[in-house]
Amino acid sequence: MTGHERESVAIVSSYDLNLTGGAEKSILNMLRYWKNFDWLYASHFSIPVLPCPTWQSRASVHLPFIKRPLSTLIEGRETAQAIAQKKWILFESLSLHSMQVLLAIPPVMRQERCLIMWRSEQSFIVPDFTPSRTRNTAYQAYWLLNLLIKRNMANQVKYNLATSEATAKSLVQIGIRPETIRTIPEQVGGEFTPELRIQSGENLRLKFLDQDELGILVVSRVSPEKDLIWVAKLFDLLRKERRFLHPDSPYKKIKISLAGPVSEQNKLYFDHLVWLITQSTNQTSTTHAANSVSFTYLGCQPWEKLQEMYCAYDILFHPPERKEGFGRVIVEGMSSGMTAIARKKCAPIAEILHEPPYQIGILVDTPNEATGHILRLMSSPETLNELQENATRWANNHYSLEAAEKGFLNIFKDH
Repeated sequence: MTGHERESVAIVSSYDLNLTGGAEKSILNMLRYWKNFDWLYASHFSIPVLPCPTWQSRASVHLPFIKRPLSTLIEGRETAQAIAQKKWILFESLSLHSMQVLLAIPPVMRQERCLIMWRSEQSFIVPDFTPSRTRNTAYQAYWLLNLLIKRNMANQVKYNLATSEATAKSLVQIGIRPETIRTIPEQVGGEFTPELRIQSGENLRLKFLDQDELGILVVSRVSPEKDLIWVAKLFDLLRKERRFLHPDSPYKKIKISLAGPVSEQNKLYFDHLVWLITQSTNQTSTTHAANSVSFTYLGCQPWEKLQEMYCAYDILFHPPERKEGFGRVIVEGMSSGMTAIARKKCAPIAEILHEPPYQIGILVDTPNEATGHILRLMSSPETLNELQENATRWANNHYSLEAAEKGFLNIFKDH
């Protein structure tokens, strides 16, 4: 594909593009990838995507390259007939609605023009079998049927786009043909940078932290699959181990902050998390220096506030073990000048933090390991600064918008 050619692309998705979650941000970045192409957008009929005041206001800020409004289509066969006019049809995910659209497209066209984006490493392979669900035959049958349908759909399209090597391996495990899989790491797209950290110096940091306080930030929606119980365990261990920190350490205090939404169905999980932290606070209240370790829940934060926190805090703590397709939060934090401590068992995260020829973050197996590393970094700000600088350089060089565009164009150029 030469530079002056224009590709017509339809993006099929069921998200409402409110840009509050990772999936919505991913769609935004896909729009950035094809900024020189023609656009068509198909969404779930029950979600008013366009025109939508929230989306339009966001679009004016984040999508200055869009010179005309995107088109919203209706569901079912009319959607399929309309998007069939496009050269490429990208399914942002395989929801019930998008599978209906995919099925309405003629088989030959599916094989020649359709792409599916996958970003959930192992979550669609290994079901969430809680003890009650393990005994539930209907649940197991539903899970198996869902997997078989997705595998069948995926083997009927031109390419399956994986957001990490871990996701690509997962696709092979469920029987998707390897020759249809292409890995294109999901990119941050430049919306988070270290400029605010550099320009503001200590002023921004002092907005969130005391001068002698180490800031640990957790950015995640509050739900069981995010393994946030690790945060409570880390808090408890730091309160117990803080007394062993050398008196001459530049950092005397630790603040752990959690930023992310809590849905109604996860309210009990959040309450349990708060109970664990409260219990630890009470049990360690008489332990020497324990009260220099604090926890605060910040709720769901807007993009602008999140950028400030990324540029003010020191360490990003990321505990999920699985159900991560790409470590977007890790890259956002590193792009803004943070280093990361993350769980080794989360394959996409290990993929990011293991790749560089020099250390940019720390992978751990247990909260105890994380505690030891944090206390060492408190005593050695030089090591912390080196990790932060390495992480910022790596994230901004290797997860750039240009790298992502190049990956997509390599797929399209020969077809």
